[in-house]
Amino acid sequence: LTNFQFSMPLLGISNTFQSVIPPGEKLAVTTGYLASVGLFLNPGLTSQINAPVTNTVTVYGKTQDEDEYKYMGQGIARVLVGEAQTTVRQTVGTIANSCADTTGIAVASGTTVYYCLTIATTGTLDFVRHEVRAPQLGATFVYTPANPSADSQQITAQQVRDDYPPNRLEKEITASFSNRITVTSYTSDGIVAESGATAVAVVGSASAALTYTVGTVADTCATSNTVTVTTNGTAYYCIRLKNTGTLPFTHFTIDAPQLNLQTNFTRTLGVGETMVLTRSFNAQLAKVVTAGETNTITVDAYTTEGIRTRSQGTANVSVGSLVISVAKYARSTPEGCVTTSPLTIATSTQFYYCVVITNTGSAPIERFRIAEPAPTNIDFSFDYRLEAGQKITLTNTFLANTLQIGSYLGPFLTTTNINPSLTVTAFSANGTTVPGTSNFPINIFVPTNTPVPTLTPSLTWTPTLTPIPTTTPTVPPSPTPTNVVIS
Repeated sequence: LTNFQFSMPLLGISNTFQSVIPPGEKLAVTTGYLASVGLFLNPGLTSQINAPVTNTVTVYGKTQDEDEYKYMGQGIARVLVGEAQTTVRQTVGTIANSCADTTGIAVASGTTVYYCLTIATTGTLDFVRHEVRAPQLGATFVYTPANPSADSQQITAQQVRDDYPPNRLEKEITASFSNRITVTSYTSDGIVAESGATAVAVVGSASAALTYTVGTVADTCATSNTVTVTTNGTAYYCIRLKNTGTLPFTHFTIDAPQLNLQTNFTRTLGVGETMVLTRSFNAQLAKVVTAGETNTITVDAYTTEGIRTRSQGTANVSVGSLVISVAKYARSTPEGCVTTSPLTIATSTQFYYCVVITNTGSAPIERFRIAEPAPTNIDFSFDYRLEAGQKITLTNTFLANTLQIGSYLGPFLTTTNINPSLTVTAFSANGTTVPGTSNFPINIFVPTNTPVPTLTPSLTWTPTLTPIPTTTPTVPPSPTPTNVVIS
């Protein structure tokens, strides 16, 4: 054929041209080709489509020796306004009549896994037929949806077993297995869309243990998932994830909506290892608190095959008050707390302080400063966490042995009565402060010398002498001699 006449009413075209088409060959007629044979069309074989149209072209041909166009051919092309598009999601689980929520699974050797297809229409055109091909499973079948206008269609392994025998969307797993499924979808007008998806099954276990805590110290992990802070205080969150399975993880996603934290990252977490994430990992893990709230977090961990395990946790933050009560006692011995006021001592007697601080608020205290003016001139600070309702008793022994900061509470000396005010300043984790004061009078006892009284007699006593009577001795009479005759 050498001469042609073609008509395209939709575009208002009716022209003739010459071209040789040998028997059995084809000629592609385009706007460019027509221009090459001297037929210039404006805008050419082009049309702006705003609504569905059907374009019919009629072509007549003849040989060079013929006077009339004896041969005719006709073609029809239909253009629809819309999008023909689908997406396919393939999930794998261990239940035949349901769809799992993951595209990968780790199971014990010998476990049968079941695949599920979800075909979603993401364009504007409906599909009336879906050709499903799963070559690794030896399955090929045509699925006809009962409601083509539905947003999505689901096909379970149980449904395939029942409705499309001998096809199967299931497999016994003894080693790693990757299954690819392709779906070709057709509209009622023959418009085609194609999409596919892959699911993986491996032998092993993918599991993780999440510990989600919150505290008031930056870049550290608290031991609790609850904390109380003062208004405008900062709460610091910590994520601890331990790999408790038999497969390593290589990719992670974190979603913590109350912290405005959504992130994904790559990191290898081997079997038995623990990953710790704090503010140094992401600044969103620290938040200034103005009201109490409960924070939720979801951590997804993935293996290299895309097998996912999901862990979730919560942490609670409440806003509390910072209030303290302070009691100072004085004593003349280094240990113990004297509760009797005042303390009375001599000028040469040393005295010591004992200070009792009670957290009467609802927020924890992290730091203290103790100060008192002359004559004691006390001024020292220390870090100590005092929870709400707890109290701490400060003595020199406690300061030296427990806090290891030295002895600041005595011994002291005074020569006059004193009653200085001791001030305790308590600090919250975010630097909020509250003072507390206490007094304890110390009196000096000064001994006085009492003189010995002088006695002045009021009467003069003169003793009366009584004479001793004179005794006249009695002289016995002289004896009369007796004459004695000796014969």
